[in-house]
Amino acid sequence: MEEFFEYALRHTFGEEGGYANVKGDPGGPTNIGVTLETMQKALGTGADLNHDGKVDAEDVKLLTREQAAAIYRAWYWREPGFDLIGDIRVAAKVFDIGVNAGPRVATILLQRAIAHSAPPGVAHPRDDGVLGPRTLATLAACDPEIVVAALCSEQKLFYLSCIEHDPVKVKFKDGWLKRAGWVPGERNLA
Repeated sequence: MEEFFEYALRHTFGEEGGYANVKGDPGGPTNIGVTLETMQKALGTGADLNHDGKVDAEDVKLLTREQAAAIYRAWYWREPGFDLIGDIRVAAKVFDIGVNAGPRVATILLQRAIAHSAPPGVAHPRDDGVLGPRTLATLAACDPEIVVAALCSEQKLFYLSCIEHDPVKVKFKDGWLKRAGWVPGERNLA
């Protein structure tokens, strides 16, 4: 659903700044939320944006919003199956988590959130990081507002766990917790 992606993308572009290469950030050189490694995987030889024969931080700096959007659509929306989520709020939240923490982590957090949100008698998916039929069926049985609230909580716990395991990441705490608190405001457009 293109309108879901565009809504999610607008928010995520607002969260992801321009070029950064922050010491201690495992993503390394990043622009508009796209890391050097992701650029190399997504664009292959086309990642050499300055045509100097190597793909490096200078190429990351040259990444445009249009190129980032194409990477996001392919690798962070369609590939993990977030385009199959039937509620714009849930889809946007999961996508944003995926851009920040990786699609597999986003899917695991979604699976944990719906395990807490599912009505009685509805089977819970395993938190295996795969957005398959069981996860989608369980999600469809849940109230999206409750799922988004549970996702916010799961995202916050994930970030705090990252900091606990690597105290150097405490410098990201305020931004991460702000991001975890984001609750998409649109109603279901499906």
